Amino acid sequence: MHGTFEELRAAHPGKWLLIRTDGREADTGTLLFVHEDPKIVGRALVDEPRTELDKTQPLYTTYSFTLEDDELSVIL
Repeated sequence: MHGTFEELRAAHPGKWLLIRTDGREADTGTLLFVHEDPKIVGRALVDEPRTELDKTQPLYTTYSFTLEDDELSVIL
């Protein structure tokens, strides 16, 4: 799946995402992996082969907040 970071997060609420960006300053990319557990996404990040592509299209991890998460953040 390809899209903006916001689109990718909106498609997977409450999950961690691993994204290959379209460029260093890009806000778009390709979703490589998604899971609820950040440790599993971390393993996917480590297992992703390192190539010359990393220099121009780095990997990006992010969490997709849900409405409930946003309310918790305000309380904390």
